[in-house]
Amino acid sequence: MKRPTVFIVVTVLASQLLGVCAQAQISIAIPEIKSLNRYRIEPSGEFTITGTGFENVISVEINGVHISKYEINKNDHAITAMLPASATSGYVTVSDGTYSSQSPKVMIVGPTIVGFSPQAVTPGLTVTVSGLNFSDVTEVNLGSEQINDFTVSSPTTLTFAVPEKAATSLIGVHANGMSATSTDYLQLPMPVQLEYKLLKRAIAYLDLAVKAVRGKSSISNDNFNTAIGLLNRTLIPLARYLSAESTWVNDALTAINGAIQILNSPTLTATDKSSQALELLAAALTDVTNEYQSFGYKEYTDPGTYLFIVRDGTTSVYIQARGGDGGDGYDSDNNTADFQGDGGESKSGTYTVTPGEILTVTVSAGAAGNCDDGDGGHGGGVSVISSIGGIDIQAHGGGGAGGDGGGCGSKGGNGKLNIYW
Repeated sequence: MKRPTVFIVVTVLASQLLGVCAQAQISIAIPEIKSLNRYRIEPSGEFTITGTGFENVISVEINGVHISKYEINKNDHAITAMLPASATSGYVTVSDGTYSSQSPKVMIVGPTIVGFSPQAVTPGLTVTVSGLNFSDVTEVNLGSEQINDFTVSSPTTLTFAVPEKAATSLIGVHANGMSATSTDYLQLPMPVQLEYKLLKRAIAYLDLAVKAVRGKSSISNDNFNTAIGLLNRTLIPLARYLSAESTWVNDALTAINGAIQILNSPTLTATDKSSQALELLAAALTDVTNEYQSFGYKEYTDPGTYLFIVRDGTTSVYIQARGGDGGDGYDSDNNTADFQGDGGESKSGTYTVTPGEILTVTVSAGAAGNCDDGDGGHGGGVSVISSIGGIDIQAHGGGGAGGDGGGCGSKGGNGKLNIYW
């Protein structure tokens, strides 16, 4: 009689154990990604994965790259993750070591610029940019200037040719509605005419700052700070453009910043502020003036022919030439010379020269206006710079305007030539 009893007990216990095992198998969490909150993302951006079975997830990846920064929210069935800077576009995957799940769509990662070479260039040279996610790049910029001539060689490399009028700037790339900018500036030599003008402006602002503090017991901080603000805006681009050997810019900036600190001092008297700030500004003015005096500029505005002799130590010049304007035509209906002739052509460029070389400079006159019915105003003359060494710049004059008689149209404006060295 006891054997059946034992059999029944064993059967019950076995059934209970099998039920527990079945329940344990049913409660195993298998990760499954339902969706991502975003499928386009900037490098190092944050995103959220929603799904189920994330309790035991030990790995999150994108396109095979491990994501180290993530947090599992069991209550919301979500994982919040931050992309690494080295991430590339691809599927997002989560894994618990045994099971894994992949996002339903590819996550598109924005471009990243890692670096470029060479660091310093001249117009016409090719720059190679290295980075990530370049495959879909549709636009490349150098500062505010769009680069039309660029080639995407691979997802990590693109090249572009430096345009003629490019200036020192940051490099930018755009892809899939996202953009990246280089951390360093692509260095280009500052055009001599721009450097000359910036120096001239800096001297004017420095002089204004000196006048604001000289010999005053009550300093006008408003006037002084206005001058300093304008001055810094002038010198900072110079510091960016010029080579590391041009220490005068940094010296001038240091003096200016020192003057600002003095003026903002809560302990100095007005008299001490004036004398100490003036000393620093005088030093900055000396630095800038000495540099300015190393440049040369010659302007020709009167019609005629001139000879320009290249100075000692000068190996290049920047030339701006404009032809004479065409004559105007007369409008009898309004009794005015309303039919305007065309403006003269403008040309400019940097040219290699040798000390002692002679440039022949011809400035054209503006053309006479129209006086007879049906006749057009005369065409403007050609402004020319030429040399035996091969320089030949011709800025043609503008065409004259026709008139309806009854009076004479006005004479066109004269041509103009500028030389910077």
